[in-house]
Amino acid sequence: YLVYPRVELITDCMSNKNGILEVLCMVMKGPEQLCPARFFNELSNDETYVIYRHILESLETKTTSTVSLNINTNFLNSHHIDMLLSEFGRSIIILELLETCSLQSTIQIQNRLNEIRENPKVHIWLDDFGSARSNFDVLSELNFDGVKMSKELFWDLYENDKILLKYLIKMI
Repeated sequence: YLVYPRVELITDCMSNKNGILEVLCMVMKGPEQLCPARFFNELSNDETYVIYRHILESLETKTTSTVSLNINTNFLNSHHIDMLLSEFGRSIIILELLETCSLQSTIQIQNRLNEIRENPKVHIWLDDFGSARSNFDVLSELNFDGVKMSKELFWDLYENDKILLKYLIKMI
């Protein structure tokens, strides 16, 4: 497997703040490109930690911007997330809980989110609202510091219903 990390600039619509760098990865197995979410779901927490540590180390020398990482609930519940947060505490880190996460024990997940949130440099976002399991049910069950709307939902509403888009952005 080859993992090619990259960053994508995202904007916080509520504050119009630019400069949030979302860490994304392209994963290749020979000539085949793999789905990064599936790839990371199959990795051990140790392997995920090593990849994220390497990416954050390289970013730390280049920028002081806020960095956003997509994480699944397995990694969220591991000690590895605490290790990353303690090693890279100079800048703000946003943890985006992946929409593909199984939310079977929302109480356990919320307790873990509350533990992590004690670090003032950490924010928890719901990733890709409007796709898969990221919907109003998840918002009613867990507390997030932010919500990242899926690109597909945003552009669909932008093209077809700007009024709903405006109210949705205010509401979430």
